[in-house]
Amino acid sequence: MDLAGEPEDVLRLGNGQILVWTTALDSVAEARHEQLAGLLSRDENQRVLRLHFERDRKRFIVCRGVLREILGTYLETDPAKLVFSYGPQGKPYLKIPNERPLHFNVAHSLGWAIYALGFGEIGVDLELMRPIPEMQALVDQCFSAGEVSAFYSIPAALRLRAFFSCWTRKEAYVKACGDGLSILLDQFEVSVDPELPPRLVSVRGTPGAHLPWTLFSFDLWTDAVAALVCPRHNKPLLCGSWPYQSGSREKWLLGEASDLVVPRVMSPAAGHQSNLALGYPLATAEEGD
Repeated sequence: MDLAGEPEDVLRLGNGQILVWTTALDSVAEARHEQLAGLLSRDENQRVLRLHFERDRKRFIVCRGVLREILGTYLETDPAKLVFSYGPQGKPYLKIPNERPLHFNVAHSLGWAIYALGFGEIGVDLELMRPIPEMQALVDQCFSAGEVSAFYSIPAALRLRAFFSCWTRKEAYVKACGDGLSILLDQFEVSVDPELPPRLVSVRGTPGAHLPWTLFSFDLWTDAVAALVCPRHNKPLLCGSWPYQSGSREKWLLGEASDLVVPRVMSPAAGHQSNLALGYPLATAEEGD
């Protein structure tokens, strides 16, 4: 898929890399909204019609249209022609013959979406923090015994962030497993304290160090918590908000890790304190944790 102008910077998706993008779902210009709507398939348009609220219909169009743009750009394919298949649990996959299948995952919360793509199974989750009246009940019902104990040992002032940190980490793990594993949320354990390195502690008694996954957790901005689970030894990069502002001339292609060129730093939204940067590597616990 061609982009305007000759690219001056190239950010390639190489072996062992996971690229992470975000996009705003609200306040989208009408022309942009129509452009994204034109990329959707017949079944996606049917899903739009089944949504009751206009806000939800618009958000779905933007979220799905941007997904198609991102995948089409990296695959150098018309995004409107991409075909998805779905596993029994609803996880989407690209339905294309490819020796190096491109995996992806998407999450959204209120007016924002996050996308992760790479060459292995991925799970990503995003939550914009807000008061949860039933937070204590959710902790007691959904967290493992170890997580419950850790949660209540955290100072009360940090518990809302701890809740969302734990929740996104658990959701990201379940989504990474996709259809290959059916597991209840209280049958595995992740670290809870948002001020300590993230860890996949154990799954059904198996220590996280013996599992083929790495867990990352990060704040996109001051009120947004996200988590990513990907194959061990993969290195995610935060790539900023899609698309780049008009006038930029970057292009993103499949390639080798040695071809990586890091473009400029971007902020996801005005008014948010952000550490979201292009080419910014995510922090994680040391390998083996």
